[in-house]
Amino acid sequence: MTGMRPLLWRWAGHRTVGMLHASPAPTNDTGLPAVLLLPGGAQTRIGAGRGLLALARTLAACGLPTPTLDWAGPGDS
Repeated sequence: MTGMRPLLWRWAGHRTVGMLHASPAPTNDTGLPAVLLLPGGAQTRIGAGRGLLALARTLAACGLPTPTLDWAGPGDS
């Protein structure tokens, strides 16, 4: 199971909401790559059929921190 942490920030005057999916094993290596998942169209950060959520959890379990976010307007943002 991967850990999830909410991400909240402002961009171009809009509140943006996301989640950081992280590996269950903490690491101090900041040089590791990460994957950023951006939904296309009118879907949210979890994606159609929760597909982006499943992908983010899989990538995090493989040791790749994966933030997912909503574009300003759809979803929670």
